[in-house]
Amino acid sequence: MFNRKWGWTLIMVLWVWGQGWAASAQNNDKNGGGTRIETTPGGAVVYLKGEYRLAGRAPFVISQPLIGVYEIKARKRGYETYAATHVFRPGLPERLQIRLTRKTRLRAMIRSMFVPGWGQVYSEHRFKGVVLGSAQLVSGLYLLVTDSRYQKAVDAFNSAVRAFKIYEKNAEVRDLYIQKIFETQKDVDKHYEIRKRALIIAASIYMYNLLDALILFPSFKDNQPGVRIKVAMQQVNAEPTLGLGVQARF
Repeated sequence: MFNRKWGWTLIMVLWVWGQGWAASAQNNDKNGGGTRIETTPGGAVVYLKGEYRLAGRAPFVISQPLIGVYEIKARKRGYETYAATHVFRPGLPERLQIRLTRKTRLRAMIRSMFVPGWGQVYSEHRFKGVVLGSAQLVSGLYLLVTDSRYQKAVDAFNSAVRAFKIYEKNAEVRDLYIQKIFETQKDVDKHYEIRKRALIIAASIYMYNLLDALILFPSFKDNQPGVRIKVAMQQVNAEPTLGLGVQARF
C-alpha cells in the first residue's frame, strides 16, 4: 500500500512537469523561440539596430522575439567589423552564425598606400594614424606651395630671358637685362632647393607610413598580458594548507 501511494504520487509529479514543459514549449513557439547569435571566433561584441537597440557578447542569446529588419554589427579586436542586414520573421527561432575576418598587415599597408594613416587606424593604432595622416596632409600642402613658388620663379626667369632677347642689341639696357637674368636664376635655384626638401619630407612621411603599417603591425593576441593570483586549500601530510599560485601571461 505504501509503495502504491508513492507510485501514484510520482506519476502525478511527472504529469504536472510534462504539462509545464509543454506549455513552456508552446509559449516559446508563440514568441518566436528567441534568437541566438554566435561568432567565429567567439567573444565578439554584437550590436542590433532595428525596432529595438540591443548589444551583447557572443554567444548572444535574445529571449524576446525580434520582428522586422535589423542591422547587425559584430566587432572584436584584431578582426574586421562585420556588418549586415537581417530580416527576423515572427514565430521562427533564429540562430545566426557570423564568421569574422582577421586583420592582416597586407590589408593595412594597402590602406596606407591609398590614404596615409588609414592602415594604422585599421590596425587599431588610431592616434598614430591621425598623426601620420595629418603630417602627410601638411607636408603635401607645403609641397604644393613650394612648387607654386618655384613655377613662378621659373616664369620670371623665362620672362627675363625673352626681354633680353628683345633688347640684346641695345647696349644701353642690355646689361640691365643680363643682371635681371642672373637675379631670376638665383631665385629659381633657391626655390628649387626648397621644393626638393619639401618633396623629400613628404616622400619620407609616406614611406614611413607604409613601412609602419607593414612591419609594426600588431600581433592581436587573444590573451592579453597580465598576472593572475589563485588561492586554494590543499592537503599536505593530511593537514589542510593554504596554497597561493601566481600565473603570468605575456
